[in-house]
Amino acid sequence: MKTAIIMAGWMGAASMLLAGGDDLIRFSEGDQLRGKFEGIGNGGVVNWRRDDVDAPVEFKAGGVRHVVFRGGKAHPLRTVSHLGLANGDRLPGTIKSIDADAVVLETSYAGELRVPRDVVALLAPNPLGGRLHYHGPFAEDEWKFLEAEPAIDAAADGKPATKAGRWEYSGAAWYWQGERGGGALYRESCMPQRSVLKFDLAWKNRLGLAVGFHVDFSKSDADGKKPAASRLATDVADFARFCGNGYILQLYPNYVMLYRCDVGKDGKPRLERFQAGNLSARMGETGRTSIEIRSNPTQGAFSLFINDEFAMQWSEAEIIAGERGATGPAGGGIAFAANGENLSMRISDITISEWNGMPDSARSMETEDQDVVLMTDGVDRYSGKVQKLDESGKLMLEARHGTFAFPLRDVAEIRFAKKRLVRSDDDGSSASMVVRLSPIGLITGRPESGNREKIQMRHSLLGVIGLSLESAVMLDFDGSKHAVDDWDDKF
Repeated sequence: MKTAIIMAGWMGAASMLLAGGDDLIRFSEGDQLRGKFEGIGNGGVVNWRRDDVDAPVEFKAGGVRHVVFRGGKAHPLRTVSHLGLANGDRLPGTIKSIDADAVVLETSYAGELRVPRDVVALLAPNPLGGRLHYHGPFAEDEWKFLEAEPAIDAAADGKPATKAGRWEYSGAAWYWQGERGGGALYRESCMPQRSVLKFDLAWKNRLGLAVGFHVDFSKSDADGKKPAASRLATDVADFARFCGNGYILQLYPNYVMLYRCDVGKDGKPRLERFQAGNLSARMGETGRTSIEIRSNPTQGAFSLFINDEFAMQWSEAEIIAGERGATGPAGGGIAFAANGENLSMRISDITISEWNGMPDSARSMETEDQDVVLMTDGVDRYSGKVQKLDESGKLMLEARHGTFAFPLRDVAEIRFAKKRLVRSDDDGSSASMVVRLSPIGLITGRPESGNREKIQMRHSLLGVIGLSLESAVMLDFDGSKHAVDDWDDKF
């Protein structure tokens, strides 16, 4: 029986799509099947098995969008220490050695990897000095959704009122598309007191996103129902009513605004806007960017990074000294809401980790001819040329005023001089597959062979490598790193 005939039969029966195993395959046109991933065959085809079919079926990789393993669950890696390649890949693992020629990385998914020094863009032995609390989304049920109340006003000409949109999950991302704002996507109790919240954001038409962080949802019902008298529309006050006590960051194409919100004795939300010397953020009408919020509410300190570059910072000192008194314990929730009309947005690669108070990043100080070393204390930083990792576990740095030795356990991040890097002609956009690991990790390449447990792929910088899929969350066959090239056409 030909694959096309089998596909036609399956796609015609919605009930059968949900039967079978724990893995999920989604095709470029939006259809999906549940079953079991059985590996990679000749020519890079995906082998798929279902209980209602005698033998595995082959699907051409060109027609597959992604494969999600075990409902988005995986055996998480034990470390968030990682190595960053010049093409943007992140390889988790323990750094075993560094010399002039290579970095040796010990991994649980690919054994020992010897990576040429000239393709290593960064090393993060202790990223941000804290532990990772969340990375995703890889499963829809990890999040809650609060629907907006129906619009109560109709247009003056008698046409129906505009319909609120809804956050929808696809692959490893949340999508929003709607004629007007409304609804909130949220997680409870996932932010520590000092946090780094980072996510990848893509948008079409224009940008309008409200991000609630360190919120306690103090006025939301325990079962997640709508808060009273709130439509969660385009007004930040509606969103603040849902968030309760906490902070709200509003993102627009050309500027950002930060608010502190709390609930007054009258039950109404109160908003106070932070003052900043520069509110401009040139993100454009259509695009893709990385957003990072570093926050320490107990000290009233907040920083924003856009594409890993420092953008602005805020201080709550004036508010703390005001009539409200000292800042109390911060809430642990986060929330996202569309802030405008006719918006199309995607949120992915969300990470939440502890923050050691470091006000900037090695990326912000990245230079053409100097390696930059940031320490886990959040204060000390050094520049020069990294020589090696010696036998005692100390990083040797040749600087202007001598050679320094740092225990690797005290190093947060190393950014290598840009002019020493060999840039790959392949930026990942032409790779036919991206392997996403839990809780962190991204490896691009061309699949060559493999089974359910392990696959082989050809990497543009590392050659052929074998990868265990135990910690893999997803195989992404549409993994362009460009703005909206990998946008799900359903949206």
